[in-house]
Amino acid sequence: MAVFVSQFHELLGITHSGNLTPEAGMLKKRDGALLRSWELDLLYRMRTVEQITLASLTLQSLSKLLGEISNIVISEEVADCVTTAVQSVEEAVEQLKVGRIKEALLAARRAHATAETAFGNPSLLALLYFPDDQKYAVYIPLFLPIMIPVLMSLKNIYKWAVPSQAHLKSD
Repeated sequence: MAVFVSQFHELLGITHSGNLTPEAGMLKKRDGALLRSWELDLLYRMRTVEQITLASLTLQSLSKLLGEISNIVISEEVADCVTTAVQSVEEAVEQLKVGRIKEALLAARRAHATAETAFGNPSLLALLYFPDDQKYAVYIPLFLPIMIPVLMSLKNIYKWAVPSQAHLKSD
């Protein structure tokens, strides 16, 4: 059982130098629960910090992306997700300061989930893959042949509607 517990702790990232006896690296027998309360708190804290970091990085990436796209319209859904993510990050940090680790972890998870939801919103993804230069490259060849006859017709209508000054003087 000691080997299992030791490997389980190693898998979770909890290492103890006190688990080994001096003679040939033998494991000490451990009584009690598989995880002590302080080890569980350590795992909660590590996971909370990880979730806060991931949420912050996602929000920074989203901010950079939105700054690079000039004519982007941000939907209410994306704005709400970003607002919720920022508030949840702040809540998680405050909960950690107070010592409420489980509440901090829940807030950090919510922050990361909503930040990822905002970043992966389909309304933003469409703008990523269809920038302005591609719009011009697609629409100019389409509308230019159509616009030439329209402009020529408008020119002829203008000539017909507004008689030239030479015709007015000769009458």
